[in-house]
Amino acid sequence: MEPSMQEKVSEEQVLEEVLAGFWRRLIADVIDKFALAGIGLGLSFIIEDWIIRLGTMSLLVGLLILIIYYLFGQSRFANGQTLGKRVMRIQVLDLSGQFLSLSSSLSRCLLQSTGLFFGLYSGLVSAFAPTSIEEIAVVLVDSLLVCIATSCWLPVLLHPLKRGLHDYVANSVVVRQDKYNSSVLQSKYESKRAKRAVLFTGIVAIIDVVLIASIWFYMDKTMVIDAGKRNEIENALKSTGKFQSLFVAESFRAGGPPDSRHVTLEIVPTGPLPQSMDDLKPLFVLADETARRALGDFQSKHSIEIHFLAGYDMGIYRSNRRFRLK
Repeated sequence: MEPSMQEKVSEEQVLEEVLAGFWRRLIADVIDKFALAGIGLGLSFIIEDWIIRLGTMSLLVGLLILIIYYLFGQSRFANGQTLGKRVMRIQVLDLSGQFLSLSSSLSRCLLQSTGLFFGLYSGLVSAFAPTSIEEIAVVLVDSLLVCIATSCWLPVLLHPLKRGLHDYVANSVVVRQDKYNSSVLQSKYESKRAKRAVLFTGIVAIIDVVLIASIWFYMDKTMVIDAGKRNEIENALKSTGKFQSLFVAESFRAGGPPDSRHVTLEIVPTGPLPQSMDDLKPLFVLADETARRALGDFQSKHSIEIHFLAGYDMGIYRSNRRFRLK
């Protein structure tokens, strides 16, 4: 026998009183993001030089801090509440109303954080992928990260129990603090609405992957410095032992031929930069000469500008400063 309209409305009202809504969860995640940034900033005051010397390895420091924060914050050690969830008076429990195990908390953390800390995971792939496949590895992983982030967030809007991919994997549900009610939740586990939400999310995630891959391949084809040339320049810079990575930005060259570009090379030195301009100038000259030698005849058609990108990126907090010597 189908429930009456009044019964359905009453059931929805009870669910609203039990479940943590989308906006509560979003605000809690934003608070957590700022909390982690604060931890990163505090750490940089203590050991900034060491973090800078780590280079791209500093991303591992950020990942470790993130895992510890969520691992314990979403388990029984913190009542299923990170700082953000505590402020918003919501908590993570498993479907039986118990606190998550550490393994479930870990899997939930790694999936949930893809949207909030996209740059952390993308940066790790860029840092550790072999140079020969770095570009394709980054685009594939970026597409996967967007797919996971979509699968975590979109169902929170559509699913009757507001469960995303991270909740399915961890067998969890997010409820208002001390409001868990198994009898109310149980009837919605396998409802038609839940199945439709999962199906729709899967379709949107696949479309996301196709769009991102298409945009990346189009941009790669239109850039004058392709992946091969970028790797050649970066390897030449690394061979000096003074530089660790390279970022390339392109724009159309004002007043130049239609196919001419203005190319900016952002070069990341190894370790903290010298404080004295007299000591810094030889390093800049070395970067300039090395990069231009690798560029070869390319410079005759396109304008080149070289910047230093100094600082560090832990994924949860970054401090970068761009500058060039005149």
